[in-house]
Amino acid sequence: MCIDLIEIDKDRRASYLNLLLIGDEDEKVVKSYINEGSLFTIVYEKKEIGVVQCLTDEEERAVEVKNIGLKEAYRGKGIGSKVIKKLEVLYEGNHYSKMIVGTADSSLKT
Repeated sequence: MCIDLIEIDKDRRASYLNLLLIGDEDEKVVKSYINEGSLFTIVYEKKEIGVVQCLTDEEERAVEVKNIGLKEAYRGKGIGSKVIKKLEVLYEGNHYSKMIVGTADSSLKT
């Protein structure tokens, strides 16, 4: 399963609001953080299938997965877990030592 994460420029983020609302249904809350941190589009088999937003705390060397939204057809297939693994590698490479998965509905098993 090949999954790519492509960072979205801040001036294009508003067009991804509907995907962010999959992960967090409160539009006002999503709009409060949409331009913070990094927003990535999730690409699977050359199709954009969702988004993931991460906020970083430089002082704590921590990254928070604030929101992950996958289109319905791609849920329950382990894609979200693979995205988290990709983020772990990405942020570890940037010297972050802690990851917080702050999404409301997570099926991750520890």
